[in-house]
Amino acid sequence: MAKAYSYLRFSTPEQLKGDSLRRQTQLAKDYTLRHNLELDESLTFDDLGISAYRGKNKDTGGLALFLEAIEAGIVKSGDYLLVESLDRLSREKPRKALRVLEEIIEAGVAVVTLIDGKQYTEEVMDDDAFGLLGSLLIMSRAHEESKTKARRLSEAWKGKRITALEKPLTAMIPQWMVLNKKTSTIELIPERAEVVKRIFSEYGKGKGKHIIARDLNTDNIPVFGRGKQWHSSYVFKILTNRACIGEFTPHHNQYIEGKIVRVPLDSIDNYYPAVVDEDTFQVAQGIKQSRTRENKPVGGKPSIHNLLSHLAKCPLCGSTMTRVNKGNKWQYYLCTKAKTGNGCTYKTVNFEKVNDSVINSVADLAENKPSFNTNETEIREKINQCEIEIGVGQESIENLLDIAQKGGSPSVLTRINEVESSIEDAKKELDRLISTLQSMDNTLLDKRLGDLIEASNEDPIDTQRFNAVLLSLFSKVVINYDNLELDYYWKDTDHVISVPYDYLWPEAE
Repeated sequence: MAKAYSYLRFSTPEQLKGDSLRRQTQLAKDYTLRHNLELDESLTFDDLGISAYRGKNKDTGGLALFLEAIEAGIVKSGDYLLVESLDRLSREKPRKALRVLEEIIEAGVAVVTLIDGKQYTEEVMDDDAFGLLGSLLIMSRAHEESKTKARRLSEAWKGKRITALEKPLTAMIPQWMVLNKKTSTIELIPERAEVVKRIFSEYGKGKGKHIIARDLNTDNIPVFGRGKQWHSSYVFKILTNRACIGEFTPHHNQYIEGKIVRVPLDSIDNYYPAVVDEDTFQVAQGIKQSRTRENKPVGGKPSIHNLLSHLAKCPLCGSTMTRVNKGNKWQYYLCTKAKTGNGCTYKTVNFEKVNDSVINSVADLAENKPSFNTNETEIREKINQCEIEIGVGQESIENLLDIAQKGGSPSVLTRINEVESSIEDAKKELDRLISTLQSMDNTLLDKRLGDLIEASNEDPIDTQRFNAVLLSLFSKVVINYDNLELDYYWKDTDHVISVPYDYLWPEAE
């Protein structure tokens, strides 16, 4: 019995609230019953919320999976793909849409449009010129409808700009403001406006975003959004947001070179109530630009951006968690195993918020330094023993080399390799014991913690120096995203301190 596969597609998630899903599902079941087909619901390729306009569903959605299933032999020649109508399959330009249809039917898979029961196969397309013409007309109409809809949405936003001065375009406004629905005006929230003024004032006096965020947390200033604490990323967003001087820039989505791009329209002055004046805002931009130039790496030498470089570990598999930078998108930590598809859970953790937690937690780390219970005399005895083992081993190799030069048996060379291996093991143990002894020196530990506190107070933060001090104190930092904690493992001891971090992603304005 031939198999049939249902293909559902919606232009927007809002259509899920209507009858479209139920209708398309029932049409597929009715057709298979009438034509004695097996409806394989284990492979229902549904693109819920993915538009066929621009061919997005073909590239990233269920249609791409269906084409892969054909290539893999899961969907076989003689099977059926059930769609409500051809415009559900693709709303691209007719020529491109026809290629999608041909790719499917040339694999021997019949495409059935449930709305009229029409079958599209190689034989039908080759023998029925009117059928081919009809499919092209349907595709052309579908593409024009989607193009018209996209144009109307774009024009609607442009039209809204004309009336923007009469009443606000949207309730999505900066979080230090509120929309008064009775008067249809945007008003400042006084206590939050004062915080914004403070941020600009302190930045203008030379404080950096990390220090400003830390001071706001120290002073228990309530966070604007859902987060639990202030972060440098949000301070930076405020400092660069032109809404602070009353300006609003509407955007509309435009399809450019295969991607949807947010294109800015003309800005509207005095749309919002200003918090700071133009001069104050421009001073902040000048400081930002000068610091950007100062922080560029010199001589092409790569700089370290990750405070937890060589330290961050996955809580599930213990692998390194690396920084992933997606350009203008948010940066995040990700397990290297998951990144390469080697079995671990693909879990992203907000990079900026973890870094802020590391900086803000320095005082906690210093207050909870480990106390060493190991006997110093015992460590020194072990160091002495390792040094003796290394010396004896080196003498043995010299003697074995003399035997080998005099024509000794091949087993002598094997013995030399064994002794060399023992020497290497003894050297590694010696290094570990010396490191442990140094860690037990409270004077050295206090100095390193002092360096860490000093590095955290620098403005801007010297990431490379900060990371180097962390590496001298800790063996690893586990980003425990289930408990929303950073677990710091002190070097050469079983002492661990857990510090919470704010997991929320920054909120869009």
